[in-house]
Amino acid sequence: MQGKDSAKSGNLRNVSRVLVFKVGGTATLPALAPEQQLVLNPPPATADAATVAAGHALYGQYCGVCHGENAVGGGVVPDLRASTFLGNDFFYEIVLNGAMKDNGMASFKSILDHQKVEAIRAYVIHRANEDKQHP
Repeated sequence: MQGKDSAKSGNLRNVSRVLVFKVGGTATLPALAPEQQLVLNPPPATADAATVAAGHALYGQYCGVCHGENAVGGGVVPDLRASTFLGNDFFYEIVLNGAMKDNGMASFKSILDHQKVEAIRAYVIHRANEDKQHP
């Protein structure tokens, strides 16, 4: 698995704002609001290494583009390491059945099955536990 430093590389805080420029202007950007501290309270990591590795590959293929490389969110969509759904079966309803489709999370039922989603979930739980132990 990835080390702490490599797990966080490439994921920058995404702050949306509109900038307007004036020829000859001298104004400076205001400071950013303080970053919210992410609270990690994952369930225990119980999956074997093969399941976590399979989940890592699947996460990279299907989840990482939105939820962040190596399960580290960039602030636009939820950081799954802090999801309260990691510890219960509603995670499957979200990923497979589109329970959060009104919030932009599409169903992946046509390309993922329960076993693959369990591997993704195991990987995210693993990553959350890693980062909780080594903030």
